[in-house]
Amino acid sequence: SKTRPNIEEVYIPEVDDLSSKFINPFTTSFSSVFMSLVSLMPEYCGKALHSKEIQALEKEKFDLVFMSIFMNECFYPFVDKLQVPYMHMFQNALHESMCDMAGNPQFPSVVPNFLLD
Repeated sequence: SKTRPNIEEVYIPEVDDLSSKFINPFTTSFSSVFMSLVSLMPEYCGKALHSKEIQALEKEKFDLVFMSIFMNECFYPFVDKLQVPYMHMFQNALHESMCDMAGNPQFPSVVPNFLLD
């Protein structure tokens, strides 16, 4: 980070155009938008993992890695290769499947299901 020492923020220009490939969420169902995103992931995961920005991280030493839990499954082997602990970040309440994947217990009395209104 330019403003904080000892923090490395990674921006990958090769995948910056991903949002331009989304279908319009206002004229299409949520499931169609989600499936269009899922269908793009193999291509964009490959681009991201082979990017010079990610490859340069292999040479650095980290104490902890923070990463978004949403659609970043392709980075798990890379983080495992770094041999450092990692933490997920998500700006909303996590979906039950994401909690299960991360080993995060979910107590309905404390963590509401964001799909129920």
